[in-house]
Amino acid sequence: MGAGDGKSSPNTLRKWLFRATGPVLFILLWWFSDLGHARTILARAQGWPLVAAALLNYALVLVKSWRWRVIMRSQAIEYPYLHAVRSYTIASALASWTPGRIGDFSKALSVSRARGVSFGSAASSVIADRLLDALVMTGVAAVGGGLLLGPLGRTITWCLVALAIVIVYILARWASGTTVQGRHLALTRVGLGGAGAQVEDALEGLGKMARPSGRRVLLTAIPVTFVTTFMTFIQGFVVALSLGLPVGFVRLSAGLGAASIASMLPLSVSNIGLREATLAVFLGPAGIRLAEVLTFSAIFLIVVNGSSALFGAVTHAVWPKPPDAPKPLAGADAIAGAAS
Repeated sequence: MGAGDGKSSPNTLRKWLFRATGPVLFILLWWFSDLGHARTILARAQGWPLVAAALLNYALVLVKSWRWRVIMRSQAIEYPYLHAVRSYTIASALASWTPGRIGDFSKALSVSRARGVSFGSAASSVIADRLLDALVMTGVAAVGGGLLLGPLGRTITWCLVALAIVIVYILARWASGTTVQGRHLALTRVGLGGAGAQVEDALEGLGKMARPSGRRVLLTAIPVTFVTTFMTFIQGFVVALSLGLPVGFVRLSAGLGAASIASMLPLSVSNIGLREATLAVFLGPAGIRLAEVLTFSAIFLIVVNGSSALFGAVTHAVWPKPPDAPKPLAGADAIAGAAS
């Protein structure tokens, strides 16, 4: 065993201890809830609204695929729309039932292979796609928290918004104004200097979003992100209606936005526990009982992840994979190919 093995084990253990926070919280929430009331809610659930919510999930994939393609075009990556839909659908299925960012990895890998670009360049479009969703959800959660959670919640929320704005501004300035050598030096200081050209390509792709051409793309991508976010909230509201929960659309939307932001914290697996606790904070003041929050969260998760898994499996089975781009020839082979 190498010298680093002794260090990696405590770090791995510490990471999983942090990740256990969410599942432990999830168990405690169910322990203190009324299971009988949860069974009553499930018994009165209506099926057709749940089917509509599942179908709306695929409509979200279609719109987000178009936005992702717009982002790629700003980075000089031409990826056909139907190919983007296929990749996005399969990636959503992988993301639904696997830990980490396997779905994002699969999207970047499919683009890299199909278009013959580096994985880092392809990953930059995926990162930008995720950031747009995160920024809009942060805004919704901030406004909702400020309006619905009282003076303390309002103060904390707007402090977080101000911090997020500062971070985004610093990242944008850094990506657009820092040289390749400067970025490499900064990555070395945080232990990523050995990541190679892939990280540099990803940063270069994100840097293009800060240029004038990239800003024009944002003028298209940001309104589309508001549309997809609104569709997500409608999806959640339809699930709530199917369960007969007396919750308003605005409050539920704020709770879903905050739960989405909570998923970024490294304190759970698939946001288990954190999602339910966040929803309880937002929905509890409106008289929604803990059992109702937990039941809604479970059904919403099953509808979204289940439909994503179904659509992804069908897509993978019946939709042929597009051919990979030919690999560039090297040395004498390249000269011979050009001569022929």
